[in-house]
Amino acid sequence: MQLRLDIQGLRALAVILVILFHINENLMPGGFIGVDVFFVISGFLISKSIISQVDKKQFSLIRFFEGRIKRIVPAYFFMVFIVAVTASFIFIPSDFDTLFHQVKRIFPFVSNNLFANTDDYFGAKSFENPYLHTWSLAIEMQFYLLMPFLILLTSKKFRLPLLIILFFVLLAYTEYFLLFTEEEGKMYYSLPARSIEFFIGIGINLLPKPSKNIIHQLPVLSFIALALIMGTAVFLNKYVSFPGFSALPACFGTAFLIWAEHTKINRFFSQPLLVKIGNWSYSLYLWHWPVLAFYRYIHSKYEIALLSTLLLTIIFSALAVFSYYFVEESFRRKKKKKFYFNFGILTVVALSFWYGSRLINTRFYENLIEFTQPLVDSNHHQYNGYKLIGDTQIEDDKFLVIGDSHALSLLPFFNKMGKENQLNFSSVSMNRYPPLSGLDLNHLSREIDLPVYRKLSAVADSLIPQSKIIVIVKFWPDENEYLSAFQHLYSKIEKDQQIVFVSDYPHLDENPVREFKTAVEPPDFIPQSYAPSIFNSELLNFAQGKENIHFYSLYENFDFGKLPFYQDTLMYIDEMHINPYGAKKLAEAEGKKFSEYLKNLLISSKN
Repeated sequence: MQLRLDIQGLRALAVILVILFHINENLMPGGFIGVDVFFVISGFLISKSIISQVDKKQFSLIRFFEGRIKRIVPAYFFMVFIVAVTASFIFIPSDFDTLFHQVKRIFPFVSNNLFANTDDYFGAKSFENPYLHTWSLAIEMQFYLLMPFLILLTSKKFRLPLLIILFFVLLAYTEYFLLFTEEEGKMYYSLPARSIEFFIGIGINLLPKPSKNIIHQLPVLSFIALALIMGTAVFLNKYVSFPGFSALPACFGTAFLIWAEHTKINRFFSQPLLVKIGNWSYSLYLWHWPVLAFYRYIHSKYEIALLSTLLLTIIFSALAVFSYYFVEESFRRKKKKKFYFNFGILTVVALSFWYGSRLINTRFYENLIEFTQPLVDSNHHQYNGYKLIGDTQIEDDKFLVIGDSHALSLLPFFNKMGKENQLNFSSVSMNRYPPLSGLDLNHLSREIDLPVYRKLSAVADSLIPQSKIIVIVKFWPDENEYLSAFQHLYSKIEKDQQIVFVSDYPHLDENPVREFKTAVEPPDFIPQSYAPSIFNSELLNFAQGKENIHFYSLYENFDFGKLPFYQDTLMYIDEMHINPYGAKKLAEAEGKKFSEYLKNLLISSKN
C-alpha cells in the first residue's frame, strides 16, 4: 500500500496535540483529542489493507497479526522494561509495588481495563504514573483482534450498512453511560466507546471517491475539517463528557482530510518535517509520557517550568528517535525467523528486567520497606468486611470504629491500645470515604468505589444497632458533604449509644518518604510545618445539645515537634497518613488515656 505522506503529517499533528496537553493542559486543553485522531487514522489504514487483500482473496490472519506485532510490540516492550528499571530507582517502595503489579496488565495490552477501575485519566496523581498512556495502545491492539473478523464475516455489499448500525449502537451505548450512569470515567478507557472512532476510519474505505461537484468545494471543506480538529483541541477540556459526541467533530474532520487527499491542507501535511515527526509519532507517544511522569514524581507537582520543559522535550525526543531506528524499524525490517528469534530474546529480557526491578527497588530502599508498607486493609478491592482487633480473648466490647484511610492507618493504634487495656474494637473502614449510609452518592460517585462502599456500609449498618460506642475516625476537611450521613447515623442510634468523633493527626506539606528517602532522621533535618486538624463548624453545630455525641482530641500530649520523625524514626507513610510505627507510638503515649475515656463513657451511658 502506497505511503500517504499527508497521513504521516496528520499523525504528527496528533502526537503534538497529545504532547502539548500532557506538558501542560492549559497549553492545549483538548489536546487529548490527538489519540482519537490516531484511532481514525489506524481504522482507515488497517482496514484498507484488509479489505484490499480480502477482496483479492489474499488475506492471511497470521500475516496480519504478525504485521501488528512487528509494528507495535517490540518498541512497547522495550519502553515497558526501561521504565520498570528506571522506576525501581525513583519510586519509593509502596509506589513501586503498585507500578510493578500494573505491568501484569500492561504487557498483555489490557491496561485500559486496569485504569478504568482505578485512577481517573484526569485523576490527582495519574500524572505521575509512567504507564498511564498505555491504555490507548491496549485499545488499539484489542480492536486489531476484532477488525479482521468484522470484514471477513461480512459480504461486500453489507459492510457499510453494518458499520453504520454498529456506529450508532455504540454511540448510543457510550452516551447512555456518560449521561445516566455512575461510570462516566470508565468510558474514557472503553473499547466499545472508542470503537466508534475506528469505525469512522474504516468507513472512509467504504465511501466512493469525491465526485466532481465535491472536488470544487474541497478547499473550503478541508479548512473546515482542520478547524474542527483544532477547535476541538483548543476549546474542549477535561470537564466535558468524553468520548461520545464530544469526540466526533475532530474524528470527522480527520476522516474528511483522509478522504479528500489532494487539497492544500493535505499538501501542507505532506511537508518533510511533519512527515518525519509522523514517522516518529509512535515512539514519541511511547516515550514522552514516562519522561514527564518521572519528572513530576520526583518533584511531586504537576507544573513544569519552561527550561525544564525544553530539557525534557530533548530527552524524550532523543529516546523516541533511538527507539524508532534501533527498535521499531529494526524489528519491522527483520525476516520471519530472525524477527521471532530477536523478539523472543526481547520478551525474555523485558520480563527479566521487570522481575529484577523489584529486587533493585527493595535493595535500593531497604531501610524504608517496613515504614512505607501500604495501609492495613487499605486495598479496598480485597477488603470484604470488618475485623475484631485489640484484646480478642475477652468478650466483644461492642465498640465500633468506622472511618476512611485515616482510620485504616490507626488500626495498629486501636489494636495495641486494646491489647494493653483489655478492650476490643470492630473496624469497618475503607479508603477515601467512611462506609456510612446516607452519603450523597450523586456528589461522590466519581471518587468513591461504589460497590465496596455499598458492601461495607451494609456491614456497618448491621453492626451499629448492637454497638455501645461508635468511634468515627477520618480526615476532617469541609464536612458539609458528610453531614447527611452523620444525621442519618444519629437517627438510627438509641439514647444509651454513644458516638465519638476523634480528631485527626497533623497533615504535612510534602510527602516525607519522597522528600527524605530514609527512615532515620537525617543530620541536617528541618521539621516540616503542619496545621492541627479541627472539626467542621457545621458538625459542631449539629452535635450541640446532643448528650450522646462527643468529640475527643487524641493528640494533645503527643510530641509532634520533629515531624515527620518521632524519636529519630519516620512515622508517616505519606503527607496524609501515619505509618504503623507512628500508630503504635501514639498508642504508647495516648492509648491508656483514650481507653479510660471510652470505659468511663460506657459507664456513664448506663447510668
